[in-house]
Amino acid sequence: MEKPKRVDVTSVKLAAAGNWSLIFNQLLPDFDERLLERAGRKHGPCPLCGGKDRFQFYKDAGETGGSVCRQCGPKPDGFEMVAQAHSCNFIDSVRKVQDVLGGEVSVAKPASIRRHRPDPKKQEKQKRRDAWCRKMLKQVWRESLPAEADEAFPLRAYLANRGLPIKQYPKTLRFHRGLKSFDEDGNYEGTFPAMVALVVDKNGDPITIHRTFITGNGNKAPVESAKKLMAYPSDRELSGGAIHLSGTGRVLNVAEGIETAFAVQQMVGGSIWATVNASMMRNLEVGEPVEALWVWSDLDRSGDGQTAANELVDRVRNDGKRAVRELPPVPIPAGEKSVDWLDIYNDWYQGIAKDKGKLVRRMQLKVA
Repeated sequence: MEKPKRVDVTSVKLAAAGNWSLIFNQLLPDFDERLLERAGRKHGPCPLCGGKDRFQFYKDAGETGGSVCRQCGPKPDGFEMVAQAHSCNFIDSVRKVQDVLGGEVSVAKPASIRRHRPDPKKQEKQKRRDAWCRKMLKQVWRESLPAEADEAFPLRAYLANRGLPIKQYPKTLRFHRGLKSFDEDGNYEGTFPAMVALVVDKNGDPITIHRTFITGNGNKAPVESAKKLMAYPSDRELSGGAIHLSGTGRVLNVAEGIETAFAVQQMVGGSIWATVNASMMRNLEVGEPVEALWVWSDLDRSGDGQTAANELVDRVRNDGKRAVRELPPVPIPAGEKSVDWLDIYNDWYQGIAKDKGKLVRRMQLKVA
């Protein structure tokens, strides 16, 4: 069997910078060049999961290829986009980019490498942005209230309206009286109450805050996207993080959304994390003391939820841990884009939820 050709990641990254339009045109069938030309300003259909206006390239996408989609999550660079489009790992995505750029990308000898001189103005701008991010994150969390507080009624009403009778709220979930919401073009949409949740890495260190904008009576706020992540400093890494809605034991359950995670907890109890979206589920990092992972996948027409769950399960198994994927055992209803375990727990399939919960709980108790 022929060995895969050697690839120098650093050289390919340098060669790809400024050439992402060429690369995406070759590797993404649904790539719209106009979105990259107006990076940071124009949004439209996602090359991976479609939609109408859920996708946007970052301002520096000409250099990095980075983007974000409200459905399938952030892609920090073009290699992640290629990897997801072709269901491959990072190294294979680098190889595909190398092929587009003309096959072998030369590896510079150490003596001939030009030293990159940091731009003082860019460094100072980044420093100010990072300081602003830290200030805003601390301010929002400091201003928030425990979910049990009298003033946090909209949060409790919101979860109740989603069919979730939460008896004990995690400290990582709080209520804010009023946060400003802006759409993807930066237009002000209004100030609304919000459910705020702390996103942390596998060690529990804070990364950023997830906001769900709601109304005073516990419904989703009338905005373009009611669920948004706050900006975070450049020395923090979102990939691999999650919202820890409970402590972590030998057995861990994970789901995408906060509400779906709570539904799973109602079904099986135990430890539960929410990964926010499929992209973060795909890259979730699970440390100690976890020995067994149950991944409660969404069922999406795009297939992204299922693919992300499969990739996580495979990676965790390769690390020597037990991992199981649980997929909603029903078809996606007509006119809907997906079905998740909150849907199973609620309205239509309560019998399925109870039976599934009992079965999985018995399995998890054997592991724990």
